[in-house]
Amino acid sequence: MFNLVSDDKWQIDDQIVVVDERALLEFMQFQAKMFDTEHFTKQLASLTAKERQQLIDGYIREEVLYREAKNLGMELNDNLIRRRMVGKIEYLTRSMTSQLVNASQAQLKALYQERKDEYYIEPSITFTHVFFDMEKHGLTQAQELAGSQLDEFISKSMPTFTEAAKYSERFPYHLNYVKRSRSFIQSHFGESFTQDLFTGETNNKDWFGPIQSAYGYHLVLKLEQTEGRYPPIGEVMDELSEEFKRQQTLELQNQAIQSLIDAYQIVIDLPSAETR
Repeated sequence: MFNLVSDDKWQIDDQIVVVDERALLEFMQFQAKMFDTEHFTKQLASLTAKERQQLIDGYIREEVLYREAKNLGMELNDNLIRRRMVGKIEYLTRSMTSQLVNASQAQLKALYQERKDEYYIEPSITFTHVFFDMEKHGLTQAQELAGSQLDEFISKSMPTFTEAAKYSERFPYHLNYVKRSRSFIQSHFGESFTQDLFTGETNNKDWFGPIQSAYGYHLVLKLEQTEGRYPPIGEVMDELSEEFKRQQTLELQNQAIQSLIDAYQIVIDLPSAETR
C-alpha cells in the first residue's frame, strides 16, 4: 500500500552524503513532525541563503551521525532505539494516511448520531452562596445560623452577588460560581445540594435556603441557569471532522502496517501450552 523505502541511486557508498531537494524535504517534514510536501516545498523555496545553509548543515550532521551509529551497530539489541525507530514508522504511516481522509456530510451526520451523547452540553448555573461550617459549629447550629441569616436578609436588605463574601465563612472551594456545569457543582458540594440548587428559584435578588452540603449549610443566590442540550450538528462540525479523521486515519494506518507485516514470513517457534 505504501512505499516507505527510498531507492535513491546515489546512496551506494556510505561515505557519500547527497543533499538534494528530496532529502531536505524529508528532513524538514520529520523535524516538524508533519508530512505535507506541498507546504514544505514552498517553505524551502522561501528560505534565505543563510537559512538554507543552516538547513543543509543540520541535515548533513544528522545523516553522518546516524550512519556512524549504524556502523557501530548501536541500533542492534537496543530496545530504546528499536522502539523509537518503530515509533517513526508508525508516525510516518499515520501522517501519510491522514492526508487520504476526507469526510462527507453524510459520514459526519452518521458519526454525530453514533457519538451524540459525547457532545451533550450539561446544564450550567451561575450563583453565589453564604456558607456556615458544620465542622466549626456542629450541624444543628450551622443550620440555625443559616436560617437566622436568611431572616435578616429578608427583614433588612438582600445582599447582591458581589456582597456575599461579607457574610460567608470560609468555604473549601469557591464563593462565586459562573456558568459551571452540574457535574462540577456536584464535585464541590455533593449530590443532595446540587439537586436542591438546580431546582431552586432563579433570579438576581432573592436568596433561598438553607441547603445542606457535605460541609455545612448554605444560603444561595442564583443569577442564571441553563438547561442541558444536544447541540445542532453545525456547532460541533469541526470536532466531528477531527474525530472522523482520527478514526479513519487509525484504521488506514493499521491497514498500512498490516500490509508491511504481510510481506514477511512469520515463524512462530514457541513451546506449546501443554509442554510448559
